[in-house]
Amino acid sequence: MCPLADSERKMDMNSVEYVRSQFASMRRLSDAVLRDTTDEQLNWTPPGEANPIRAALVHVMVAEDRYIQGIVQGRPMIWQAGGWAERVGLPVPPGYGKGWDEVKATTLALGPLLEYGSAVRTATEEYLTALTPEDLDRTVAFIGGERPVADVLAQLVVHTSGHVGEIAALKGLQGVKGLPM
Repeated sequence: MCPLADSERKMDMNSVEYVRSQFASMRRLSDAVLRDTTDEQLNWTPPGEANPIRAALVHVMVAEDRYIQGIVQGRPMIWQAGGWAERVGLPVPPGYGKGWDEVKATTLALGPLLEYGSAVRTATEEYLTALTPEDLDRTVAFIGGERPVADVLAQLVVHTSGHVGEIAALKGLQGVKGLPM
């Protein structure tokens, strides 16, 4: 089943329901790609200039944390507030031109990453549960200007989905199934 099939069938939903459905689709795809991933696959270094799975995975988790907690809600990121640098074993997460060399040079365990991802997901779901149409219209500082929260949320779904595809391809290069379809 295509992850977008549910949202495509419901043409009468409102904007908040649509945002929630897009996040649900993104989650289904992400969960499917990460299912059965091993620490060995996570830490495999691909040839050329491609990033390992661990870099893409930490990056999307931290991006969601930054977008939802920091940019949209103006709260401290879960990464810092929860001491996740120490728990994950990575002092600087990759993003905004920094931390990429550190994550490429560090072997990580999938368990702590998934725990961090779960904490981020829980906080995001709490935010989405309370989301209103007015929230979507509110503007925030984002990528060098002021943008509606709806744009930030849409960018997060697209950004994450792109990296999930990258993770699927990296698993495929290792001889294991990346996407379940």
